[in-house]
Amino acid sequence: MLSNLMLAQAQYLFYKMATDKKMKPDILSKTAQQISTYFREAYSHSQMNGFLKKFQDGKFVNVLSYHAAYFEASAWLVLGIDRFSKAKEEGFGMGTAAGTASRAAMLFNSVDNLVKSLPDYKDNYTKKVAQVAQLSKMATEKASTVTFEKIPDWRSIQIPDAKNFVKFDSSASEELDKVPAMNEILRYIIPPQVRKMQAEFKE
Repeated sequence: MLSNLMLAQAQYLFYKMATDKKMKPDILSKTAQQISTYFREAYSHSQMNGFLKKFQDGKFVNVLSYHAAYFEASAWLVLGIDRFSKAKEEGFGMGTAAGTASRAAMLFNSVDNLVKSLPDYKDNYTKKVAQVAQLSKMATEKASTVTFEKIPDWRSIQIPDAKNFVKFDSSASEELDKVPAMNEILRYIIPPQVRKMQAEFKE
């Protein structure tokens, strides 16, 4: 479990740097998907351990589950924003943009009940939900009244393959050196008690 959390944190640092540098949406989407996968794997492993399931009254595993959904939704959101912008300029593709945004909204909304048990995440979550709802509404309206396109089912919408991992080069490494050691949310995601327990298991 710890290895997946460490990989999630490493990918998050790249994601933050890529976002700050306004890198291509495909790169942001791939990285967000990878972060989601690592958190999902960590959550899956946590469910095999009775101590972790009950740790902090379940808050610890809820945070893992939340991040898994949050970053998957973010992967769709960055694509939806980009596709909406391109569709406005090119005059077509608004249906796909609407479908992409709708999928992002679906994923964010899927953790609505979970967020109620995680008050520290509520403000940011609420902003994201509002952002994606507005994007979905605008894209849907333009698809039906301007470009006259059908909105495809999200399963038929192509997104970058997350299995093609983003490779670091020297310039990326230099940029990462400028990023703070760890985002506050992720910095404390592995409590000392859990670290101690994992260390004891290895002895």
